[in-house]
Amino acid sequence: MLMSGPLLASAQKADITVTVAGGAGEQVIVVPPQQGEYFSGGAIQPMLDSNGVLVLPNREKVPGIYHFVFKGTGLYKLYVKPGKRYSLSLERASADAPFAVTGPDAEAQQLFNRSMKEFYQETGMRWYKEDTVFAHNKQRALARRDSVLQLFRNLHAAGKMDNGFFEAAQKVNNAYHASILGATMIMPIFNVVYKKDLPGYSAARLQEMNANWQELPAISDVHDRSQAVSMEFYDYVNNLWATMYQRGLVIRMKDSITPKPTREEAELYHKDLIAAHFKGPMREYVLASWLGDQIAGEKFYAFIPGEYAAFSNSYPKSKFNALLAKGAKEVKEYRKSVAAGFSAAHRFVKEPEKLSTVRELAAAFRGKTLYVDLWATWCSPCKAAFAYNKPLHELLRKNGMEALYISIDRNADAKKWEEMIMYYDLKGYHIRATGALNKDITGVFGKAGTLSIPRYAIFKDGEVILDAKPPGRLRELEAQLKEMAAAK
Repeated sequence: MLMSGPLLASAQKADITVTVAGGAGEQVIVVPPQQGEYFSGGAIQPMLDSNGVLVLPNREKVPGIYHFVFKGTGLYKLYVKPGKRYSLSLERASADAPFAVTGPDAEAQQLFNRSMKEFYQETGMRWYKEDTVFAHNKQRALARRDSVLQLFRNLHAAGKMDNGFFEAAQKVNNAYHASILGATMIMPIFNVVYKKDLPGYSAARLQEMNANWQELPAISDVHDRSQAVSMEFYDYVNNLWATMYQRGLVIRMKDSITPKPTREEAELYHKDLIAAHFKGPMREYVLASWLGDQIAGEKFYAFIPGEYAAFSNSYPKSKFNALLAKGAKEVKEYRKSVAAGFSAAHRFVKEPEKLSTVRELAAAFRGKTLYVDLWATWCSPCKAAFAYNKPLHELLRKNGMEALYISIDRNADAKKWEEMIMYYDLKGYHIRATGALNKDITGVFGKAGTLSIPRYAIFKDGEVILDAKPPGRLRELEAQLKEMAAAK
């Protein structure tokens, strides 16, 4: 009996297992709770293994909601209790594919996801197209909220959902349906006339719209930090209340908005807006979340280290400081890399405007074998794969190969593209695809007119081998290269 204790504890180790059928080697965005609160700045981006499995240790001290985002299948939530084991499995086929949860409150976990699956903006804007009367949409939102709540009540009464999960589900349900109602007012904000000297201006209409927005906090209070358990509440506060209502309606009603010429200035303007609107603990939360968004989005704005310093001075005991400090340090390293400039190992394809097809690009490297990486500066999975650059380039060197990085970034992101080549030290050849080449890339590598990246290929002596194993599956890539060499 004394020997069986440790073995039993090991067998029952608390973890969260995620299985995605057909998702081998793909990336997952995971946002763990921070002491029970949702915080995008804590996002991690692990990879599914060769069997499509990811195992995360359950180190939570208090219950909280994990958020999982899978490419092509959308968002899934898992209410996690300390010391418990969970398993989430789903098909990779589509966002509507079936999924299963095993562990505590399994039936409630299923309902938790199914009942709030559709993106709130899609629901709200569809409702507005069906009925433009706010009072009707409010009644509809409240009725739907109550019907979902009743389903949770039934599970709670049957002992299939504990008190903590039930309370969290109520908070998420309220925020989700407040967001739907808010989304019914997006089109009116864009379409209403704000200038007094223009035809169609109506002060009464603007006041009515303002009054409608004031009804949302009765459904979910934007100033109550205890509600901040999920992405739904943060989206509701940041994207609807702050961006759409305060910035989109209130400031324009006052005719005081000043155009911001750069993205950085626009972000700082948004920060000032939320700082002025919220107070106390909620102000700390929204400011930390705003800064966390900048870091999680890998925007590498120059203002981030200074904004972190200001936040940590204002909130020296904030639980978010450690995560924000790490991000601020990465931005400093990014700026340092950019200042150093390109190295001789960063080579650019000459006269890229003359290359309009993938085959023309491959032909420009006749006599060489290249490992091709299709990426973009906005693609998080693409950038996460750069963590494997060192072993990848060693493998390529052993096989007499080089790398070719093809960016599908827009012209507006040309500077960011160059900066990220320096920051990630992407040794090899580089080209940012022109419009014509971009179109052909989609035709060659895409499906049904859409292109999913990252994608990897091989150019060998001017010919295109469409599918290469990703850097995260180095052994499989090595086997693929050996097989290719043997086929000479």
